[in-house]
Amino acid sequence: MKYVRALALYRFNRGKFLEWRNPTGFPCANMYHEPNVIDIDLGYGGVRSRYTVADGALPEMKRDKMLNAASPNFVHSLDSAHLIRTVLTANREGIRDVLTVHDSLACLAPHAQLFGQIKRREFAMLYAVGDPLAALRNANVDDPNLYPLPKRGNLDPLSVQRAEYFSM
Repeated sequence: MKYVRALALYRFNRGKFLEWRNPTGFPCANMYHEPNVIDIDLGYGGVRSRYTVADGALPEMKRDKMLNAASPNFVHSLDSAHLIRTVLTANREGIRDVLTVHDSLACLAPHAQLFGQIKRREFAMLYAVGDPLAALRNANVDDPNLYPLPKRGNLDPLSVQRAEYFSM
């Protein structure tokens, strides 16, 4: 979390937002601008109503919001990549009825065992094949020596395929 926040601050100090492509190639941007707030007067049937609404955005960047949201937005983009990969693989393997709610996935009971295997495999492949944190750094910092990657733990990403319990 601290590392992603540091990357976001690096970008903010250069007048830019943290940007990346998630593992499915979907473009992401951690953009937060000050809203252009205006007042609107509406009248109908002799009743006057006044509303304050946002009409677009101002050029000013919201520093604190951008820094606080950087890590959650990055993780959510990885969760969405997992969801997309899982649903597409399940579909190729004959599982057509899949329920998705935010970052949760479910299927019909007759497909549960295979679907669980697919979820685990796709999750493992997200982290075994690539390094999303390195990709984030490389997309935002010209000199990787400025922000060396944090030390990785010793968990083998492929081991999740053998996990007895796995949510999502």
